[in-house]
Amino acid sequence: MFSPAYIMFGLIFTLQYCSSACTAANSSALIVGQAITGGEKLISSNSKFALGFFQTGASKSSSNSRLPNWYLGIWFHKIPKFTPVWIANRDKPIAELSFNVSKLKFSKEGNLAIINHVTKSIIWSTETVNRIKTSSDITAVLSNNGNLVIQDASNPAIAWWQSFEHPTDVFLPGAKIGRSKVTGREYKIVLKKNLVDPAPGLYCMELDPTGA
Repeated sequence: MFSPAYIMFGLIFTLQYCSSACTAANSSALIVGQAITGGEKLISSNSKFALGFFQTGASKSSSNSRLPNWYLGIWFHKIPKFTPVWIANRDKPIAELSFNVSKLKFSKEGNLAIINHVTKSIIWSTETVNRIKTSSDITAVLSNNGNLVIQDASNPAIAWWQSFEHPTDVFLPGAKIGRSKVTGREYKIVLKKNLVDPAPGLYCMELDPTGA
């Protein structure tokens, strides 16, 4: 039989492991092996921004009634009225039935991804251009300015991906609007369809490449 001291040590070790490796709730960073799901969230160190899953309101149209979808996004943490400032899967919503089996975590390739653990399918991914040599050396940090950054764990100055380079419909100070001369990527603000559906709408704000 196991002694009480051995059982207690094992219980403490399990709790500590799950606390660090299973969830990153209320932390500002997510490391390899951790996941965010349900009501869990990352909170910036200044408590101004939060990242997690949220649900849109159901459609009020009787001819187009549907269950609310789930999205991963960043919002103002201390403002009473829920105000998202960035949405990851705005054009790939998570259906109500598959939400409970969907998690935000690092994939084996080193991308931050929303993964359905039943179908093993990737709903959304950062899809970084430069593949990371060892995914264990990366971390995702929600910065005090609302920027979600995948950075090198040993050298935070190296950013592999950041949400400021993939804006949605809100421009935060420090975000980018323009075009990369290296990759040709355009940084622009795209209006959402409506209050229920945050998918890209018809209008956008961008810089004129001719220099006007």
